[in-house]
Amino acid sequence: MSGGAGEGFRRLLARHLETNPRTWAALRSRGVDETTPLVIDFAFTAPGRRQADELVSVLRERTNFPCEARAEGPPLRRRWRVAGHTRPSTASAEMLDDWVTFMATVGAEHGCRFDGWGAAVPERPAGGE
Repeated sequence: MSGGAGEGFRRLLARHLETNPRTWAALRSRGVDETTPLVIDFAFTAPGRRQADELVSVLRERTNFPCEARAEGPPLRRRWRVAGHTRPSTASAEMLDDWVTFMATVGAEHGCRFDGWGAAVPERPAGGE
């Protein structure tokens, strides 16, 4: 990646990496720690169906994440999105930085923009700690 595309990617990645500590702190404040299994939802924007389908194929092959490409909006203003989620696994602030870097890079390699991630706080079992 060079020129404007490279700079745009670096800015996008920097924004995501700046957000990660706040998101991790919010999860921690709700009882999540490095031993809590999380399912992380993620999304990308793609310029067209071909790029969206390619990204889905690559993500399924390289990560085994369930994901899908879908069109949004009316035909003349249609946008393509890729959305999915990880398998349940534990996380840490460092792991999330590595994961976001990977996801943003894979998206960019296929002409797609990583829009971000989120995770629901797992419910504690009744009577659990």
